[in-house]
Order: sequence, then C-alpha cells, then structure tokens
Amino acid sequence: MWISGSFDLSMDQDGLAAVQVTWVMDAFNSADLIYSYDLDDDRRISAAESQALHDNAFQHLRDVEYYVRVSVGGQGVSVPEARDFQASIREDQMIYRFSLPLDLSWTDVEGVGLAMFDQSYFIQFSFDEARVAMATARAVHVTRDALAWETDGWGTVEVAGVRLTLG
Repeated sequence: MWISGSFDLSMDQDGLAAVQVTWVMDAFNSADLIYSYDLDDDRRISAAESQALHDNAFQHLRDVEYYVRVSVGGQGVSVPEARDFQASIREDQMIYRFSLPLDLSWTDVEGVGLAMFDQSYFIQFSFDEARVAMATARAVHVTRDALAWETDGWGTVEVAGVRLTLG
C-alpha cells in the first residue's frame, strides 16, 4: 500500500495546537475502499459512509498511532486520539483527513520532528509537504529532514519528515 501524505500545523498562542493529516491512497487501495464504502456509487463519500469508514477502516489505527511519529527533543511522543475524521474521493482516489491535537508548548516546539511511518513496512508513505497556520506572531520554520525511526525487525531507518524551528 502506498499513501501520499501532508501535514497542516496549527499554531496558537500556546504553541503547536494540532496537526491536520491528509492521506491520499494509492489507486488499488482507493478502488477497494471506494467499492466497499461508497454504497450508493455516487463517487462521493456521504457523512454516513465516512462514519462507516472511520469505524471499520480507520479507528483501529489508533493502535499504531495513525502512522504518525512525533518527537520532541529527540524523544518519541505519544500521539493522541484522532479527531475530525473525514473521508472523500478526488479523481478516483480515497482521501482521509484527520486532526491530532498535540498541544505542545512553545518551549517544546523547537526541534519537533514529524513523520509518517509504518514500522512494519507494509505501508510506504511519501511525504508531500507541511504547511503552518499561524494564530500568533511567532515565526515557525518547517524544514524537510530525514528522521531516524526504529522498524519492526529491520533496524533503524531514515524517514522523510519535517523538523520545526523557531525564528
């Protein structure tokens, strides 16, 4: 399975409030999900169909922290339960959007690392971009970086991600 992903970082007066995650599924996985969940075959995901996707194909990803890795000061941080899950179809591709409320203070933001990664290597993530939405005057810079993460049986690998710095 291949997933192309991006992050939208929500900064507020306290620091990094949340990360909005967007996944665009590969053609094969998209076709399977669309066939299984677009029950009225209208090429759109209704609220009820999105809820069914959440309950049957997304919710269990909590056990693997939604394949999102967060580090603060080089140490992994637990990823909270996702909120605001939405599924949609664009050009025959299934898209998931969800939010992770991180609530990291400004003192923790410097050097935060973010990546999408499956430790089992079953899913290959490609990282598209990270954008910052500011609700504060503080400057945050997002830099692409190779982050080191442990795999299940393959040792440590470098994963494409981003690192945050304050400017």
